[in-house]
Amino acid sequence: HGIKAGQIFPNTQNRLLVKGDPNSKGMNTCMLKKLVLCLLTLISFWCYSQCENFDFTIPASSCKGSPVIPQLTMSDIESVEWDFCDGQIENQPQLVASSTNSSISNAYDIVYINDGSEHFGFAVDYGDGSIGSGKIIRYDFGEDLNLAPAITSLGNFGIIQNPLGIGFWSEDNLYFALVVTENGDLFRLYFGSSLKGEINVSQINGGTGLVDHRHIKILRENNSVIAIIAGGNTGAITILNFGNSINNQPTKSSISLPGSSFVTSIDVVNECVSNFIIASRYGSGLTVVSMAPSFLNTNPVISEPSGASTGLMLGISAFNSAGRYY
Repeated sequence: HGIKAGQIFPNTQNRLLVKGDPNSKGMNTCMLKKLVLCLLTLISFWCYSQCENFDFTIPASSCKGSPVIPQLTMSDIESVEWDFCDGQIENQPQLVASSTNSSISNAYDIVYINDGSEHFGFAVDYGDGSIGSGKIIRYDFGEDLNLAPAITSLGNFGIIQNPLGIGFWSEDNLYFALVVTENGDLFRLYFGSSLKGEINVSQINGGTGLVDHRHIKILRENNSVIAIIAGGNTGAITILNFGNSINNQPTKSSISLPGSSFVTSIDVVNECVSNFIIASRYGSGLTVVSMAPSFLNTNPVISEPSGASTGLMLGISAFNSAGRYY
């Protein structure tokens, strides 16, 4: 019921990955036009957590066939990897690896994250709907996503029943997750400095109105940690503002979407000057919520894109490639 293209922690190092020849030492002049398009993606990607300028220079001219190497003019960047936006997202995808987990009966949400060079996936299993059923599953891919993952059931810690959504967050080099259940309970999971570490679970009280919510997106806007949650059969999107830390008690607001379709999944697009929530809905396709100038805006503009008003959608992931949104 959920789909993820990736997970970015806004207050850790954001990286742009290179696609192409690993032996290449630069780019030739035919790639300059692509670089202009990629710059838009780069700025949007960089500004996910803060609207800074990403400055670099390139030579005004170069000999045919010789490398053209961008030079950063910023002093506070540790490292950069360039992605020249080859547009491969439009190609037919190829299955690289798959894994079957017979212990999961109803996986409503899954999130991918990395801890250093190691890759992990976390899924919530709703269970069979009975009292006390449901669990959280960890997929450990090690350093290669092409490998079959080691699968570990983390259980439900004795208190998380019938989970529907999970979202991850990193703060001060420590890992956290939020889990929401069918009954509307909200839990904070604390992993410490490692995603393989011991997990401490606490219930966040006062978050009423979260019944049937699923699929959680967590981001930082200015100095506020914000969790955005798809509202399931409530037909709403819920926003939780934790202030300057995920450890704080959140304040809650809601956005009611038109119609009666389930809100099955959400993703966010942050263009610095514009903020959007894109929701998939079971029965009415996509809904776009313009939150400008802030994800805490209480009067958003709601629309349905032309040609995307029908469909039994269960998941959505939005991202920018080569200056285009997908």
